[in-house]
Amino acid sequence: MKDAGVKRRIYKTITWRIIATILTFIIAWIVTGDPRSGAAISLLDFASKTLTYYWHESVWDKFQFNQSLK
Repeated sequence: MKDAGVKRRIYKTITWRIIATILTFIIAWIVTGDPRSGAAISLLDFASKTLTYYWHESVWDKFQFNQSLK
């Protein structure tokens, strides 16, 4: 059961980062006017935020909340 939670977290992290990276690319391209700069910014954004999000989810999984809060 624990492995399914880890796999789910990994898939959730990756799919969210793909969506967010596409948005970052579009915004960076518009701001810089250069698609290569947009790509470079979005790749750095993808790598750093994917790792940060996974870590964040892992920390939150360690906390137990009252069932009424779910």
